[in-house]
Amino acid sequence: MTLACGLLVGALNGLAVVFLRLPPLLATLASMNLIAGLELVLTQNTVLATDSALLDSLASGVWLGIPALAWVLLSVAALLWLLIQHSAFGLRLYAIGEYPQAATAAGLNLQGHVFASYLIAGGCAAIAAFCSAAFFSGSTTGSGDMLLSVVAIAFLGVVFSRRLTANIPGTLLATLLLGFLINGFQLLNISNFWVNGVQGVLILLVVAFSGALGRREGEQ
Repeated sequence: MTLACGLLVGALNGLAVVFLRLPPLLATLASMNLIAGLELVLTQNTVLATDSALLDSLASGVWLGIPALAWVLLSVAALLWLLIQHSAFGLRLYAIGEYPQAATAAGLNLQGHVFASYLIAGGCAAIAAFCSAAFFSGSTTGSGDMLLSVVAIAFLGVVFSRRLTANIPGTLLATLLLGFLINGFQLLNISNFWVNGVQGVLILLVVAFSGALGRREGEQ
């Protein structure tokens, strides 16, 4: 059911972007707020405890000294790494994202690939929600507060690529880096306002660095 909901949201986002031609950022932000509102209505802004043996084993399970949740993360990351960076589908996605006009001229199915990417994103979000429910032993409200962290990780992950493009290993490293940073701030009892400020600065620095490097390569 969780996976089906994630795929449904991904499909709705894909339809909004591909067929309604809405800007991707606005379409996904609108769906995020819509679903967040629906969540509050269904849960009445309360935490709902889970009662599942699978979630309990996922939360407490350990294999080879590594928590089960970490194995889920590494497994999904490995699958995405193979799909996005080492398959024809992934190479076409890169081409469509960086050079859409050239991809169209080459006869690539832009709409199909973009729609498929939103389905994959919805599936990943569903897996993340499942792991979150296992970790917290229930549903948690206010997950929209993670938006800035997610954006910061996406931009920061680009830095770990020679071509300054989105990549799976870089995203994992950025997640660990930002996680250590946030955890350190919490241990030092530093306000979340400072955490948000640091994330905003990181986004600005990465965007400025990427833009400057792009202009430099263009001049050369």
